[in-house]
Amino acid sequence: MPKIARTSDLNERISFYEVVVTKTSAGVAVKKPAADVFYSCWAAVRTQMLSEVEKNLGTDLANNLRVIIRHQSEYEIQEEMFFSWNGKLYRVIAFNLDTYDKEWDTILAKEVIT
Repeated sequence: MPKIARTSDLNERISFYEVVVTKTSAGVAVKKPAADVFYSCWAAVRTQMLSEVEKNLGTDLANNLRVIIRHQSEYEIQEEMFFSWNGKLYRVIAFNLDTYDKEWDTILAKEVIT
């Protein structure tokens, strides 16, 4: 069963950023997005339904979303990378390659709240 019905469902533009590790004045390592865009593509963004939002309030699942992109091998998307969508920054927490059909890859992401 396809994750999306047709390629026209890929109607949101997202931009990926590599991870840059910096240290605070206290010596604590902090992961931040690089300044330059690593890769940009069209995506189908699946936000949480209201019932999921209510159920996930106060848990690690709050502010998560699922993003579906076309399978590609030119750029390697990795966990902990960042991407921007709709003016917000998200961190990739899981990346599921479509190794069978090689059609659609799924990303689970969490909003970065600063």
